[in-house]
Amino acid sequence: MVDFDDRELLALLKQGSLEAYEILFKKYYSLLCLQANILLKNDAEAEDVVQELFVEIWDKKIYKHIDRSLKAYLYCTVKNRCLNLIKKNKLIRERLKSYDETQSTKKDP
Repeated sequence: MVDFDDRELLALLKQGSLEAYEILFKKYYSLLCLQANILLKNDAEAEDVVQELFVEIWDKKIYKHIDRSLKAYLYCTVKNRCLNLIKKNKLIRERLKSYDETQSTKKDP
């Protein structure tokens, strides 16, 4: 496997290179999972966030719209997705708590 810098990888991705995508995945997957896990404190959720990002990068051709540092884009996107997931999970917990409180109130005569 050839070692490309991020600018070369991005240029190859924009040409549709599957090899460049595989190199990008191998280069950043573990590091991004680590970053996501630090924020989420959950291995499975962290891996899901990173895997979804990589799927979207290829399927939705997100790489065509990246015009800054590839590394910065990946780290920033993972961070934002983790923060959104934290907010979503917090909202779910709050709704469940509210539901539980409503149910316990109904049981009390």
